[in-house]
Amino acid sequence: MSILPRLLEELERDEAGRRRLARMLAADIASEGELRVLLVNAVLREVATKEDLRRLEERMERLEKELREKIRRLDERIDSLVKWLIGLLASIWATLVALLLPVVLKLLSTP
Repeated sequence: MSILPRLLEELERDEAGRRRLARMLAADIASEGELRVLLVNAVLREVATKEDLRRLEERMERLEKELREKIRRLDERIDSLVKWLIGLLASIWATLVALLLPVVLKLLSTP
């Protein structure tokens, strides 16, 4: 077994050693301009810019507007369905009254 796998195994087990190595590497990176630039560029590729945030905000506003419009249309459909339902129930009641009224009147008029 070469030294690198043994070193990695040792670092996995030894948290304090891992931290010490990280500090040493961080100090070397900070002191070397080229490494520092490479690290900063790598980090900046992963960071959201103001432009990224602006585009995200615009997209969220557009989605919110679309959702509000869909909700408004659903409200209109529900209102329309409720009106139809009320009209249907009213016509059912009117039909029942029209059908039962003569029967009730006939029953009441017979001695």
